[in-house]
Amino acid sequence: MFLGMTPLEDHLRQSGIRAPLVVAELLDAQDWTPFEDRYATTGRAPYAPRAMMGLILYGIMQGVSSLRALERLARVDLGAMWVTGGIAPDHANIGRFICLHEQALSQTFFEALTRTVLARSGTSTACLAGDGTVIEAACSHYRLLKEEAVRARVSKARIGHQQALPEQQDETQQQLDRAHACEQVLDARIAARRRHGKRTDTVRVSLLCPPRPSTTDKAKGLYHKNLFTYDAEQDVYYCPAGQRLQRISHINASVRSREQTVYACNACEGCPQRIACTRSVRGRRIKHYPEDEARLALQQIMTHPGAQAVFRQRKAMVEPVFSALRQQQGLSRFRRRGLAGVKREFSLHALAYNLARAVALSLCHHLWEWLWGCLGLPYLATKKKIAPPRACVMMSSSHRHRCV
Repeated sequence: MFLGMTPLEDHLRQSGIRAPLVVAELLDAQDWTPFEDRYATTGRAPYAPRAMMGLILYGIMQGVSSLRALERLARVDLGAMWVTGGIAPDHANIGRFICLHEQALSQTFFEALTRTVLARSGTSTACLAGDGTVIEAACSHYRLLKEEAVRARVSKARIGHQQALPEQQDETQQQLDRAHACEQVLDARIAARRRHGKRTDTVRVSLLCPPRPSTTDKAKGLYHKNLFTYDAEQDVYYCPAGQRLQRISHINASVRSREQTVYACNACEGCPQRIACTRSVRGRRIKHYPEDEARLALQQIMTHPGAQAVFRQRKAMVEPVFSALRQQQGLSRFRRRGLAGVKREFSLHALAYNLARAVALSLCHHLWEWLWGCLGLPYLATKKKIAPPRACVMMSSSHRHRCV
């Protein structure tokens, strides 16, 4: 491709625009056979998957994620023209491409491109940093039902059916069935969330979390649960005033509640610290969950200077990721509906972020090469002495995305 009499590649280099060149180089190194196998052998020839993926990822790197905006980008942006080879698909073709290769975007291709970025940046996955954020969903507030509203709807439908006249029984029964169906969907989602994950004692992972939270309850301004000491041998809690909280009840896990043990103290009436501890007439009560023992053990680990030194690296590793996703890539609100659509969209943003890390590292090497050239020194002879910047890579599993 030429811009006037100048090759487009030379024009980009002369303009100092190297990102499209690095993106094209990384995409050329990927295996596109799984994408090509999904196309029919007859009919009109499709766009090359490498060109389509290049347009999507390069566009997201520039903060362009809507299908129509990507369609325009392919026609007016010189960097996009170099990455895509000059193709100009419309928004419908781009959307069909994403849906057709949905599985590869979050699994095989995601892992392959991430491994390429890790190899290019020299980054290891031995130390991972995790964080979370809230992104607005593409849903209607008028059709959104909270758990309390679902329970209230079932209760209202049940009472209405019981009090209905004989000629209204059919109509109220249908309303009750719809309410029960909605409740079953809610219960299934809650149960799936509780089954999600893997026990940490089955994986060799040294988990480091922040130290204990505030010593006061943020909502009520009272003593936090962490100020109460648990004695596992006697199965009791000790409050800050030294009083014992004994076990009074145990609740097994169910669809609507977590497994928990309740401890209470009967000496709160004349305690001088009562005003800072509880406002309940029954006295202070503590709920003990199965994971509390692991939390106490983790708090002891976090007091070690070595663990604190490792944890201090987390801020630089993971927190810039969300700022890049929001500010540079424009991920402030999901455009697609449903869990499958959100997973597909986030996979594309994670792929674009990974690609951007490799581009940043390549540009850093070019900068060092130029600086050493100005000094008249060979860059390759000193390259190993220069530590590359830490690459912060978003990795994907079959259920979640993690920040590395």
